[in-house]
Amino acid sequence: MSKLSKVLELNRFTLLVELSEFDAELAHDAIEAGADVLILNDHLKEPHDLKACPRCIDIPFGVTIRSSEKFTALKIEDLAKYGVDFINYPVEEMPKGIEKIKKLGKMQELEADYTLDKLLEVKEGSADVISASIFSKGDWGKDINVGDLQHFISICISSNLPVVIPTQKKIRPSEVSIIWDTGAKGLILTPNILPKKKEELIEAIQEYRAAVDDLGDQ
Repeated sequence: MSKLSKVLELNRFTLLVELSEFDAELAHDAIEAGADVLILNDHLKEPHDLKACPRCIDIPFGVTIRSSEKFTALKIEDLAKYGVDFINYPVEEMPKGIEKIKKLGKMQELEADYTLDKLLEVKEGSADVISASIFSKGDWGKDINVGDLQHFISICISSNLPVVIPTQKKIRPSEVSIIWDTGAKGLILTPNILPKKKEELIEAIQEYRAAVDDLGDQ
């Protein structure tokens, strides 16, 4: 079991933070602010591009892999040498031979045209976690609505894997509890809703952390 799977299993609700580029100081500050998991969403050419990733990161650390990066299953497994615990990949860009990858956990992103039938067809070994990335870019940044919550509920009920919700649409700290109510196991804070300035970004993570911690009182 990957560190990511263990955290999702043990936590009441998990706070994941996505970084658009790796910065050791920012990663450390994000952890201090309350991130349970870090995800690097950056284009990599080779596993050793992550040589700057400090092994001292003791929370689950994942990277997004795209088919355009032409990573073989063997190269993907090499990421484990650099402190990577899991890979995140869009379902339409599933790396070849992913079922053979044993050293890393796997997060599979749904796409905007997902169907519950496709969700039920997720092959054993191809994913450990589902990311409900179900909105097209035209909807990014809009307010979350009741229909969106119904989609999340359907995904959580239908999936035999833990589901996490990325903030493609705006999900405010005050709305963390309604995301938890859908049955989701975690929330991914993505760069499209997080502030660009470091100080403001860290403050935002702290606000979401407080909202997650408040779930224990409900």
